[in-house]
Amino acid sequence: MFEAVLGALFLDGGYAVARDFVGRFFDTVWPAKPAVPKTKDYKSRLQEYTQKYHKARPVYALRGSHGPEHDKL
Repeated sequence: MFEAVLGALFLDGGYAVARDFVGRFFDTVWPAKPAVPKTKDYKSRLQEYTQKYHKARPVYALRGSHGPEHDKL
């Protein structure tokens, strides 16, 4: 029954209405989690780590590359 009600809300009011309904319905059961930061690429994470713990940025050096200009490795 819940799925049918949720489907009707979604079809009638759209995603935001259905999401708000689910949020109100389950708020007491599953409290909101803190926002999780987006996953960063490894190079950014390395730089943040070294700045935080070693107070310096890593030094990068290109050791080589190959492939066409639009798809270098």
